[in-house]
Amino acid sequence: MCFSATASFTSAVVIGSIGLFSLAKARDKKWVWFACIPLIFALQQALEGGVWQNLGAGYAYGFLAIALIIWPIWIPASLYLLEKHQNRKKWMLTLFMLGILVALASCYSFWVYGLQVTVGRHILYTLPVLQVSSLYLQIIYFAAYCLAVVGPLFLSSVKRMWLLGVTVSIGWVIANLFYALWFVSIWCFFGALCSTIVYLIVKKRR
Repeated sequence: MCFSATASFTSAVVIGSIGLFSLAKARDKKWVWFACIPLIFALQQALEGGVWQNLGAGYAYGFLAIALIIWPIWIPASLYLLEKHQNRKKWMLTLFMLGILVALASCYSFWVYGLQVTVGRHILYTLPVLQVSSLYLQIIYFAAYCLAVVGPLFLSSVKRMWLLGVTVSIGWVIANLFYALWFVSIWCFFGALCSTIVYLIVKKRR
């Protein structure tokens, strides 16, 4: 979590527990990917706890790998598996392919520019993609990221999935308006809070 090591590890345990409950409710195989979302958030929070304690650059890379590589692929893929409407499924597949491109761009930026992390009141991640000289490329990257991660939540026909999309979007806006410098850390915290909604969607899927 973006406030302290204790908060990060505590939230990892709580969110991980929610993830186990979600996974237990996902009796249908096609729901497993979606039900695992809280577990991935729990791992992400645990990794940030390691960042707080300065345990090594690997924790920071692990945290951002989930944020910038895993989520753009995992979210559209998991919702693609749940989608029953063929037209929406085609669009979901398009967002999945877009997510793969975002993940590849993230990998490339990590390789070329590396990563800088500053631990203060919050954790400041200097994203490699922000070191690209072209502002247009940065805008395209973040627009593609938003479409890949948030778009499927509104496109999905699964009941209550729109609620998850609204919650994630509100967290995005708040993080941008009030915590712009620490956006990645703050927004991932809001995303982790969505784990309860994931559990409710899985539980009431019928």
